[in-house]
Amino acid sequence: MNCLETQSKIMAFIEGRMNDEEKLQFVDHIRSCASCAEELEIYYTMLEGIRKLDRDEIWTTDMKTEMNNRLNQEYRRAQGRRKLTGTTLIILSAAVITILIIGIKSYQETTYLASQALIKSQQSEDYIADHYFQSFLRTEEMDALSVEELMQEEKTEVVQQEALTKHQRLMQYLESEEHHEQTPSD
Repeated sequence: MNCLETQSKIMAFIEGRMNDEEKLQFVDHIRSCASCAEELEIYYTMLEGIRKLDRDEIWTTDMKTEMNNRLNQEYRRAQGRRKLTGTTLIILSAAVITILIIGIKSYQETTYLASQALIKSQQSEDYIADHYFQSFLRTEEMDALSVEELMQEEKTEVVQQEALTKHQRLMQYLESEEHHEQTPSD
């Protein structure tokens, strides 16, 4: 703020018609410029003196100290509101971001649970049997066989394979015995 702007806002300051940003700039300029401070002191003494006379208030002789006290008070108040506004904006931003994150996570979880429920509702009670037997059997064979029959057939096949393996081993052993018996007699 320059001297011309500051001097044009002296009345607004005295009457309390400035916003916080203007007050901060005004007080900063008054503290750094002796001529503007002197101009403010003249107007302040004149207007506050007239106001006190009209209200029959006690007149203080040290209007300069009263003016400096008011400048300091207005400056601290404006700075406090600025800090409060900045802090409030930070808190509100953090709250909005937190709410968005929670909302997104909640939406994702709800969507996931809904899709899992849909998948589960589409599965039959014998999901595992349906899944694995479809890959091994044609649907006609699956309709003809029950789960127990399929399991029994599987056990029978395993036993037969084990028996066949034992039989083959026995045959190999016997053949090797016959072969050994015939070899020494030659």
